[in-house]
Amino acid sequence: MKVLIFYAMAGGGHKMAAQALADALAAQGDEVCLDDSMKRAGRFVNWFCCDVYKWLAKHWPWAFGFAYRCSDKKTGFGRFVPWVTAKLSKRLLPLLEEFKPDVVVSTFHFAAQMISALREQGRTDVPLVCMLTDYAPCMPWICKNLDAYITAAEDMLPQMTERGAAAEQVYPFGIPVRAAFLQKEEKKAARRQLGLSENLPVVLIMAGSFGVKKSLGLYEHLAAAELPVQFVVITGNNEALRQGFTEAAARYPNVRTRVEGFRADVQHFMFAADLLVTKPGGLTVSEALACGLPLAVFDAIPGQEEENAFFLEKRGMAIRLEAGRCGEQIRALLQESGRLEEMRAACRAFDKSDAVPRTRALLEKLAGGRKEPKKNPDGFNKE
Repeated sequence: MKVLIFYAMAGGGHKMAAQALADALAAQGDEVCLDDSMKRAGRFVNWFCCDVYKWLAKHWPWAFGFAYRCSDKKTGFGRFVPWVTAKLSKRLLPLLEEFKPDVVVSTFHFAAQMISALREQGRTDVPLVCMLTDYAPCMPWICKNLDAYITAAEDMLPQMTERGAAAEQVYPFGIPVRAAFLQKEEKKAARRQLGLSENLPVVLIMAGSFGVKKSLGLYEHLAAAELPVQFVVITGNNEALRQGFTEAAARYPNVRTRVEGFRADVQHFMFAADLLVTKPGGLTVSEALACGLPLAVFDAIPGQEEENAFFLEKRGMAIRLEAGRCGEQIRALLQESGRLEEMRAACRAFDKSDAVPRTRALLEKLAGGRKEPKKNPDGFNKE
């Protein structure tokens, strides 16, 4: 099976989900092409959809949230997006003609809209699957011409149908994560491997793939609270932030703190931890849930991160940290051991470890010419 997977660098999650799926398919012998759709669409498009996106999310989150809400309505702005993607769609056609995929998967909504437009124009009939990388949908994900949506959770079905998706096209298989997160590790063994104390709870702080400066202030607040824990901080690719954490940790010599930059083996730290303190990005959340790790989320960007945080709270898998109260909140959580265990059980119950094999089975059906895979009345493929 030849699978073309489109992503974009609008945050780290789109590519991470695409890469996780690509690696798993390749391991099964499928021929996979992984492509940056917005870069292929053009320099200006890539700048606007990715660089401006990240700048707004970092510096003007209120403006980002406003744009998100506007795009999620059936307004002139909401209709403008499909019009633009239809105009740009021909830029993806050369790759389709060269690679000749049996099926296309898109982890970025604009790329899905572009393939949908090509299908509407009669330029391709390749099966199309949209893979949503957050725990709530927005209007740009809804396409006229596609075969399936893969969502993060069953809870998203009403939201999808409200926005115009057909229930029978929604498959709540989950967001793919790397195989390493599915190879369960015993907590004490993971701590021994990493050189962490087996006797103190581990609070893991992650700043995300691009680093988040607010996490530094959060750490200082937690360190000043003198919690009976050991901290592990992973700052991603932000070297300045890593240095900032190193200096901050030196100001609290009585607080056990280990500072790491980018780590490709972050799963070991998740298996070793009791609690993850992080922004609620879709892929980080999915990796934590795969490890059965409860979350304490902060600084959620208005839009999809707010929706992710709401989903986690509703499911009892996370708490939301409040400015000035985070030390008190985490202390209470650690002291109420039963509550933390309940959160961990909720994370384990949300089992999407079969996301990749179920996705591959769906892709095989579509690639084999079955445009409408077997469904059941509630719209879920239960096979």
